[in-house]
Amino acid sequence: MDLKIKNKVAIVCGSSKGIGFAIAKELVKEGAYVMLNSRNEFEANKASKELNISYNSRAAFTCGDLSEYSTCKNLVNSTIEKWGTIDILINNTGGPPPKNFLDTSEEDWDKCFKNILMSSIRLSKLVTPYMIKNNWGRIITIGSTLMKEPSAEMVLSCTMRSAMVSYMKSISYVLAPHGITVNTVSTGGVNTDRLTSLFTKIARDEEVDLTKKLSEAAASIPVKRFASPEEFAQGILFLASANSSYITGECMAIDGGLTKSAF
Repeated sequence: MDLKIKNKVAIVCGSSKGIGFAIAKELVKEGAYVMLNSRNEFEANKASKELNISYNSRAAFTCGDLSEYSTCKNLVNSTIEKWGTIDILINNTGGPPPKNFLDTSEEDWDKCFKNILMSSIRLSKLVTPYMIKNNWGRIITIGSTLMKEPSAEMVLSCTMRSAMVSYMKSISYVLAPHGITVNTVSTGGVNTDRLTSLFTKIARDEEVDLTKKLSEAAASIPVKRFASPEEFAQGILFLASANSSYITGECMAIDGGLTKSAF
């Protein structure tokens, strides 16, 4: 299938490893140019080099903390300086630590607000003028099943990601006439360092074996396993393509059937 994204320019946040890197890799494989982003310069440089060696110098990177407006602005400006436009934005940031609301502090809420919600708001607004000029664009935001089915122990993520869905739905109405689609994707269990880190804390708190906890979690998913970052990225690739032009304002699950709600 021709996805018609050859020579499109994409920003992929949180893309030095895990889900973000898998998405960046799939985009580059299809012929897109990709600006990577990470707080860690060593990891970002490593990821960029790997893609450029394999796929003919189609990747670059810009480092910084996306909870800061200056980083968001620099990421967009660097992409424009490098390739002249922006066609695809993948909002993807690391999640906050697991906590219930009794354990949260003012600092926790402020940090999560800036990292998850404000980074997506800022970047979406910053890239929009270029997409409107092209009369084509894709804004895809990576969320979590927690957006629809909140967990007591993940109150920070639940709250900010639910707000993020509402924001994306709202802007989808404004951008649809300009050929720009806006969608949010909820993840279930994707086999990344982030997932292992979360379950390491849970296993420690519950004083149980990590392997046992991971096995139980995988068994709770209808497909009985976690997704690989690569197969998760395939769904994102479709939403980023020209073939998804009639899908916008949606919150879609790529979670192996984990979400229990029918809608």
